[in-house]
Amino acid sequence: MKLDDKQINEIAQQLDVGMTCYIHKQTGELHALPNRLELEMYGEPELWEAEFQAVEQSPDDYIQIEKPSSRESFEFMESFVDKVGDSRIQNKLIEALNKRKPFRNFRNVVDYYEPVRQAWFKHKMAEYEAYVRRTLRYELEEETEPLEDIDLGGRSFELVQNSKNGLVDDETVFYYKQEGDLVTAEYFGGKVKYGKIIAKKDGNELDMRYQCLTTAGELKAGRALAQIVLDEEERIVLQLHWQWLDDSKQKGYSEYRERE
Repeated sequence: MKLDDKQINEIAQQLDVGMTCYIHKQTGELHALPNRLELEMYGEPELWEAEFQAVEQSPDDYIQIEKPSSRESFEFMESFVDKVGDSRIQNKLIEALNKRKPFRNFRNVVDYYEPVRQAWFKHKMAEYEAYVRRTLRYELEEETEPLEDIDLGGRSFELVQNSKNGLVDDETVFYYKQEGDLVTAEYFGGKVKYGKIIAKKDGNELDMRYQCLTTAGELKAGRALAQIVLDEEERIVLQLHWQWLDDSKQKGYSEYRERE
């Protein structure tokens, strides 16, 4: 099953309004359904009965995607704050997220500034679409045969997404080499003046160590476990769960896609 950008966007929009989405594994047909208990209490359940029955009669035929968790939704807001260019508004958003009821406070600030509101809607939808792609990829990989061993030699990668506390941005490029189970890479661009990766490859998994010198003159180092997968366009994607090795021990998640 492969879904195009329009279908991914439709799923993202349905999740954003509180629906749970069920995607047929063979046809890609979408059923976007409300919470059944709430529907029985406050709505008209008979209007949705046929779709509920279609999903409930053959549950194994569908991938179920629920809306992102509160923690994930909070991270969407955090990543947006980093992109706000106006320091005054950015500080207001940071303050909102650090108070009680951060979701309500965040919305109040965003809704007050129309350009920021529009930018937030665009950012949120991009985050939702990335969430849908990750979920689909994970669910489908559970049921498919393992990929053939992928050689990373001679390939280059660029950032798709990164956690707030990550350093790499979309100007950073990674250049990989491979000799047997030894994988190395050099990277630079954006905030990275020069970086180096050394990893041990086991099938399509990488156990990585990395270090770099930033353009601000700071030395940083970390470790990561990476999965090598293919996206909808059959391009190689590296999915990294990483951790800094400094005193903070902060963790994060990032994805890198093979450059064309």
